[in-house]
Amino acid sequence: MLLCNGTEIMPGDLPESLRHSPGSLTDIVTAPHRTLAEIEKGAILQTLNRTNWNKLQAAAILGVHRPTLYNKMKKYGIREVRTMS
Repeated sequence: MLLCNGTEIMPGDLPESLRHSPGSLTDIVTAPHRTLAEIEKGAILQTLNRTNWNKLQAAAILGVHRPTLYNKMKKYGIREVRTMS
């Protein structure tokens, strides 16, 4: 249960552990009417991009084992595109 003084819950009304936790709710933005598969694919792509396609690190962030990440990448057709520099 959460109590607040006004009609809106403000960040100051939340427990300290939620106000300063890493990975706030604003990190995840999804468009309405997206399927769970589309959201999962987007989360995987976003995490891979953030980790510069380090699959071990991405899997750890996503909370899955690396082989599971590879299986999901295959399922969603996610492939790293290497550019020539």
